[in-house]
Amino acid sequence: MQLVDSGKCIVCGKKNPHGLQLTLSVDRERLTAYTTVTIPERFLGWEQFIHGGVVSMLLDEAMAYAAMASGRYCVTAEMKVRFKKPVLPGVALDLFGEVTSVKGRIVETRAVLKENGTVLAEAEGRMVVPHEEK
Repeated sequence: MQLVDSGKCIVCGKKNPHGLQLTLSVDRERLTAYTTVTIPERFLGWEQFIHGGVVSMLLDEAMAYAAMASGRYCVTAEMKVRFKKPVLPGVALDLFGEVTSVKGRIVETRAVLKENGTVLAEAEGRMVVPHEEK
């Protein structure tokens, strides 16, 4: 499988007018990724809260960027999310992802979404670097 960036990712794609178009900063030495995000109201689930799927998507992106900080593209194989507090639209949030271990093609990660230091949601993930097709 070859992974090709189309620029249309719902989270970071600059060619997706409906997405968030986030830019994540990556630390290649620490294998971390970070950004701040303000989620627009168009991503609501219930009347006043951001949809849990959108929150999960952000955590997934932070973990993927952290895993790719090593220079290898990957995909999410597994993810566990814990929702701690409701996420509101129009509020500046800190999104952070990091690699916790690397075992061959498997990269274990975690991510957290915070508002003013308070954890709103967190995740653990397992990313996989696909085999190159020959």
